[in-house]
Amino acid sequence: MKYLQSAVAGLLLCSMLGAVQAESINERQYQQDVRIAKGVRSGALTHNEVQSLRSERREIRQTERQYRADGRFTQAERVAVRHDLNKLSRDIYMQKHDDDVRGKD
Repeated sequence: MKYLQSAVAGLLLCSMLGAVQAESINERQYQQDVRIAKGVRSGALTHNEVQSLRSERREIRQTERQYRADGRFTQAERVAVRHDLNKLSRDIYMQKHDDDVRGKD
């Protein structure tokens, strides 16, 4: 009986952890959208930079949708998406902090 209870508790914990991780991926995507929008408003991002960053963001979302299409989102798939989100985050930072300003491209 204790084994069954601990197994059920483990399954619940894993499913809850998966939901939390999915939310953190969605939250990161949202925050990156906000960062891009702020870069547009401040003039730190040029039109071409914004198009490139948004294209990269769309590719990540498409990849995530493909991973989730089979009803499973494995740990390896999560790692791949997080890796892509990390790269996008670095790209946003680099584009916002380079010497390009809106109106020069």
